[in-house]
Amino acid sequence: MQPNGAIKAMSMKRWWLSMVWLLALIVAPAKCVFADAAIEREFEFARGLIRMDMPSLAENVMERLVMRRPETEARADVIRAEAMIHRRRLSAAEEILRNLPEDSPSAQAILLALADAYFNIGERTKTREIYSEFFAQYDGEPPTDPDVIRNLRLSAHKYVQMLIYDRDYKNAVDVYDLLLSVTEERAQQRQVLLEQAEIALQAVEDAGLEASEREALFNKAEHNFTEVLWGGMDLWFGRALTAYAQLKAARGDRREARRMLQSNIRLMRDMDEQLEKLDIPVAESPMAGARSLLGRLYLEEGQAVMAPEADRHLAALNHFERALQAFSTEWPLMV
Repeated sequence: MQPNGAIKAMSMKRWWLSMVWLLALIVAPAKCVFADAAIEREFEFARGLIRMDMPSLAENVMERLVMRRPETEARADVIRAEAMIHRRRLSAAEEILRNLPEDSPSAQAILLALADAYFNIGERTKTREIYSEFFAQYDGEPPTDPDVIRNLRLSAHKYVQMLIYDRDYKNAVDVYDLLLSVTEERAQQRQVLLEQAEIALQAVEDAGLEASEREALFNKAEHNFTEVLWGGMDLWFGRALTAYAQLKAARGDRREARRMLQSNIRLMRDMDEQLEKLDIPVAESPMAGARSLLGRLYLEEGQAVMAPEADRHLAALNHFERALQAFSTEWPLMV
């Protein structure tokens, strides 16, 4: 073979080797993606079997999966624990939990599933202990693992509802702080800020609070309302406006509360009309709440000026008339 021919043959060989390696690089990830998708379907199938009251079949699916893919063992433990919980064998699920690292996503998923189970059977104290243990792990240091963040968001909402049911509003406000730390989407942030502020307003009514604690809750609520009001014109804006006026009244500034509502009532009426066009339930409209609060403010002021003097009776009557007008325009919205 001539030198030039040998060089050409070597070049072709190198080209084919390069193509083989390139194909390998393309095909390997594709196989990995398809395999991962197949595994996810196995887990979803197993969870579906549990929901259909077939936990034993779900366990069998996991056993076969682990035999083929041993690296799925930890995630399979979550399904096994969920199957145990479905059978009300909570102690067996807790045994699986004890054999896992405390900070693993699998352990946390089992822990939260146990919390739901204890809540469903009325074990409120046990439920609270589990949630407290879970959230204490991230006090001041939010998680970064996507699975843990997803579990935290779901659990935070459930825990807050339980705390509200128990009238433990102050601790519910604290849970929202952690929820905010893992909420990145702006619209969701506005909703969380508003809900936290509304709960803070309920918390200040606790007679057992110190004056400094009550003031801190007022300040947090005011900060959140301001954030929402400056963030845009949407459903949260209307709710924040009404709740902010309620905060002003609670702090003794009834005149400012009335001014806020009266100066924005036309805006909220327009929002109410837009919601109606979008077939959004009237219960979501801020208009009814604003009218109700305005009527209550007039009513309370009328009661406050009641006195034996005849001239004050006229002032009181004026407030009562305004209260009636505010309340009467609310009823058609609530039908």
